[in-house]
Amino acid sequence: MSEAKTSSQTPDDQERREFTRVPVQIDVDLVANDDGPAIFASTENVSLKGLFLQCRGDLPPGTPCRITLYLGGRSQEVKIEIEGEVVRRESGGVGVEVKGILGLQSFDHLQKLLLYNASEPGRVEGELESHLGVRPKSH
Repeated sequence: MSEAKTSSQTPDDQERREFTRVPVQIDVDLVANDDGPAIFASTENVSLKGLFLQCRGDLPPGTPCRITLYLGGRSQEVKIEIEGEVVRRESGGVGVEVKGILGLQSFDHLQKLLLYNASEPGRVEGELESHLGVRPKSH
Protein backbone atom coordinates (compact mmCIF):
# COMPACT_ATOMS: atom_id res chain seq x y z
CA MET A 1 0.00 0.00 0.00
CA SER A 2 2.46 2.68 1.13
CA GLU A 3 6.17 2.78 1.58
CA ALA A 4 7.50 3.89 4.96
CA LYS A 5 10.19 6.57 4.94
CA THR A 6 12.55 7.88 7.57
CA SER A 7 11.42 11.22 9.00
CA SER A 8 13.64 14.10 10.06
CA GLN A 9 11.41 14.61 13.09
CA THR A 10 12.98 14.43 16.54
CA PRO A 11 11.37 12.78 19.59
CA ASP A 12 10.94 16.26 21.14
CA ASP A 13 8.96 17.39 18.06
CA GLN A 14 6.67 14.39 18.42
CA GLU A 15 6.04 15.06 22.13
CA ARG A 16 4.83 18.61 21.37
CA ARG A 17 2.29 17.43 18.80
CA GLU A 18 -1.32 16.61 19.60
CA PHE A 19 -1.39 13.88 16.95
CA THR A 20 1.32 11.38 16.04
CA ARG A 21 3.03 12.03 12.72
CA VAL A 22 3.39 8.82 10.74
CA PRO A 23 6.27 8.65 8.24
CA VAL A 24 4.79 7.43 4.97
CA GLN A 25 5.37 8.29 1.32
CA ILE A 26 2.24 8.75 -0.83
CA ASP A 27 1.67 10.47 -4.18
CA VAL A 28 -0.22 13.74 -3.76
CA ASP A 29 -1.81 16.47 -5.88
CA LEU A 30 -1.94 19.89 -4.24
CA VAL A 31 -4.10 22.69 -5.65
CA ALA A 32 -3.47 26.11 -4.11
CA ASN A 33 -6.22 28.73 -3.72
CA ASP A 34 -8.84 26.35 -5.23
CA ASP A 35 -7.94 27.38 -8.77
CA GLY A 36 -4.24 26.88 -9.39
CA PRO A 37 -2.66 24.08 -11.39
CA ALA A 38 -2.06 20.81 -9.55
CA ILE A 39 1.37 20.55 -7.95
CA PHE A 40 2.69 16.99 -7.87
CA ALA A 41 4.12 16.10 -4.47
CA SER A 42 4.61 13.25 -2.03
CA THR A 43 4.08 13.03 1.69
CA GLU A 44 6.95 12.73 4.13
CA ASN A 45 4.68 12.30 7.13
CA VAL A 46 0.96 12.45 7.88
CA SER A 47 -1.23 12.95 10.96
CA LEU A 48 -4.89 13.71 11.57
CA LYS A 49 -4.10 17.41 11.86
CA GLY A 50 -1.23 17.96 9.44
CA LEU A 51 1.22 16.66 6.89
CA PHE A 52 4.57 17.54 5.39
CA LEU A 53 4.72 17.47 1.60
CA GLN A 54 7.88 17.20 -0.45
CA CYS A 55 7.24 19.52 -3.37
CA ARG A 56 8.49 22.40 -5.49
CA GLY A 57 6.69 25.66 -5.88
CA ASP A 58 6.27 28.91 -4.06
CA LEU A 59 3.55 28.34 -1.47
CA PRO A 60 3.83 30.89 1.31
CA PRO A 61 2.33 30.30 4.76
CA GLY A 62 -1.37 31.12 4.80
CA THR A 63 -2.03 29.65 1.34
CA PRO A 64 -5.28 27.63 1.35
CA CYS A 65 -5.03 24.35 -0.55
CA ARG A 66 -6.86 21.19 -1.48
CA ILE A 67 -4.84 17.99 -1.26
CA THR A 68 -5.56 14.59 -2.76
CA LEU A 69 -3.54 11.63 -1.45
CA TYR A 70 -3.57 8.64 -3.82
CA LEU A 71 -3.41 5.39 -1.86
CA GLY A 72 -1.76 2.91 -4.19
CA GLY A 73 -0.73 5.48 -6.81
CA ARG A 74 -2.46 7.99 -9.06
CA SER A 75 -4.05 5.28 -11.20
CA GLN A 76 -6.07 3.92 -8.25
CA GLU A 77 -9.47 5.21 -7.18
CA VAL A 78 -8.74 4.98 -3.44
CA LYS A 79 -7.86 8.46 -2.24
CA ILE A 80 -8.04 10.87 0.67
CA GLU A 81 -9.22 14.43 0.03
CA ILE A 82 -8.23 17.19 2.44
CA GLU A 83 -8.64 20.95 2.71
CA GLY A 84 -5.64 22.58 4.33
CA GLU A 85 -3.50 25.64 4.79
CA VAL A 86 0.24 25.98 4.33
CA VAL A 87 1.74 26.80 7.74
CA ARG A 88 5.47 26.31 7.05
CA ARG A 89 7.75 26.51 4.03
CA GLU A 90 11.14 24.77 3.84
CA SER A 91 13.54 24.19 0.98
CA GLY A 92 12.24 20.65 0.47
CA GLY A 93 8.54 21.25 0.81
CA VAL A 94 5.67 22.58 2.90
CA GLY A 95 3.97 21.85 6.19
CA VAL A 96 0.18 21.85 5.85
CA GLU A 97 -2.41 22.09 8.62
CA VAL A 98 -5.52 20.01 7.94
CA LYS A 99 -8.60 22.25 8.03
CA GLY A 100 -11.05 19.59 6.88
CA ILE A 101 -11.23 16.00 5.69
CA LEU A 102 -13.64 15.81 2.77
CA GLY A 103 -16.11 12.97 3.24
CA LEU A 104 -16.47 10.02 5.57
CA GLN A 105 -14.63 7.73 3.17
CA SER A 106 -11.59 10.03 3.20
CA PHE A 107 -11.68 10.16 7.00
CA ASP A 108 -11.93 6.34 7.20
CA HIS A 109 -9.02 5.90 4.77
CA LEU A 110 -6.91 8.40 6.73
CA GLN A 111 -7.53 6.59 10.02
CA LYS A 112 -6.54 3.25 8.48
CA LEU A 113 -3.46 4.77 6.83
CA LEU A 114 -2.28 6.11 10.18
CA LEU A 115 -3.02 2.90 12.11
CA TYR A 116 -1.39 0.56 9.56
CA ASN A 117 1.77 2.65 9.15
CA ALA A 118 2.35 3.87 12.72
CA SER A 119 5.27 2.52 14.73
CA GLU A 120 2.96 2.77 17.78
CA PRO A 121 -0.55 1.93 16.51
CA GLY A 122 -1.92 1.82 20.07
CA ARG A 123 -0.96 5.46 20.58
CA VAL A 124 -2.62 6.48 17.30
CA GLU A 125 -5.73 4.48 18.21
CA GLY A 126 -5.91 6.32 21.53
CA GLU A 127 -5.65 9.67 19.73
CA LEU A 128 -8.47 8.68 17.38
CA GLU A 129 -10.68 7.57 20.27
CA SER A 130 -10.06 10.74 22.28
CA HIS A 131 -11.10 13.10 19.46
CA LEU A 132 -14.18 13.67 17.38
CA GLY A 133 -12.74 14.24 13.94
CA VAL A 134 -9.73 16.50 14.41
CA ARG A 135 -11.20 18.48 17.31
CA PRO A 136 -10.69 17.49 20.94
CA LYS A 137 -13.75 16.03 22.66
CA SER A 138 -15.35 18.40 25.13
CA HIS A 139 -15.07 17.10 28.68
